[in-house]
Amino acid sequence: MIRIQYHPQLIEGSVSIAVRHDDNLQNALHQVIDPIYELQDTAERERQFRKAYVDWFMRLKLDRFIDETLSNFPNVVECVDEGFVRSASRSKSQRADLFVKGEADQPRRSLVIQLCPESLIDPSTIRDMLLRELQHVEDMLDASFAYQPDPMDGLPSQQQVARDRYCVLWDIRIESILVRKGLIERCAKEQLIPKFLKAFTAGGISPAPDCFDRLWRADLATHAEILHRATRRLDGPCESESDDAVRQTVAPGSSCPMCGFPTFDWFEINDARVQQLGKRIRESIVAWTPDDGVCRQCAETLLSGTADSRMACDPKIIA
Repeated sequence: MIRIQYHPQLIEGSVSIAVRHDDNLQNALHQVIDPIYELQDTAERERQFRKAYVDWFMRLKLDRFIDETLSNFPNVVECVDEGFVRSASRSKSQRADLFVKGEADQPRRSLVIQLCPESLIDPSTIRDMLLRELQHVEDMLDASFAYQPDPMDGLPSQQQVARDRYCVLWDIRIESILVRKGLIERCAKEQLIPKFLKAFTAGGISPAPDCFDRLWRADLATHAEILHRATRRLDGPCESESDDAVRQTVAPGSSCPMCGFPTFDWFEINDARVQQLGKRIRESIVAWTPDDGVCRQCAETLLSGTADSRMACDPKIIA
């Protein structure tokens, strides 16, 4: 069961802001803390200051926002050992992170939430953000989601593409869950669409128009499923219930089997071209199949009829 601890700096800052525009509250606070300045013992003076601000923090119920938000995430409440709420240096630094220490069979999980003091006074500006952050943590703790922070396979460029796609797909899952739960106030679906298109556009070819909406309605239920989709290209209608809806293509950044250069510009091989193009490629690579792909420059050179397959295989000629 999680136990929340607030950093003294955040406590003092939020209390000071909360009473700033209320003369009665300000006077009442100063009646408590002003006599503490007269204490000679530095350690005792510091202890009394902290106690006074903690008492006022609880009196003003500034812990209520975190408690109410956490109540929506049972895995976080039950599986995290300790939670720390600290001051963020700026509004863009506000976030929530899960840290795990110890052995796999006896992990100790800590949740660290960073917020500006103002956010505890007026949580409306960061409520949706914190819900998204905590839903990510909830997924990481959910055995059915089976999150694994394993490194991506492939070249560094391929790993970066896969990470970008994974993040977008996971954000889609998070947003759709919060909408279905009725927790989110300002849905970010429209902001996710351009991010999705950017991540999954390759060689100038964008995903099918209905891909995003179908993924939004789909249940991206596991880490493995999201990772699987992140390393594939979404060309078809993206039906979640059938893998046939998502056609496998070569990952961006892989090497073209013809010229050997890494490429992000894979040629779109359709039924009308596969027979002619495949025949030319197999003159050099007998075992080639459409799933192996070919870069646009090699394919256009072969299809133009101005060069034979040996030219397409020679990087000096292609360049």
